[in-house]
Amino acid sequence: MSEIVKSALGRFRRVADADKKWWLWECPVCKRWGGLSEQQWEGKVSVDHSKMHADCTYHETHEFGQQLVSAVRANILMGGPPAIEDKP
Repeated sequence: MSEIVKSALGRFRRVADADKKWWLWECPVCKRWGGLSEQQWEGKVSVDHSKMHADCTYHETHEFGQQLVSAVRANILMGGPPAIEDKP
């Protein structure tokens, strides 16, 4: 099962296995899902998708963790669920 949170920086997907939960981020340019490093979550280093995917031009630095928390809080304040279930 996974859940989606939409934000100004793209979508985040919460995924889980038997042992742990983590977040993936969807690139708003190429729409590929992937993980972010701790430094990328904190906005200390950029996400340069062009190094991993030649057809993608995304290369930006943001505090992704802060944006995710803000999006979840906004969902709750608006009376909705923190995240929506991802249905294939």
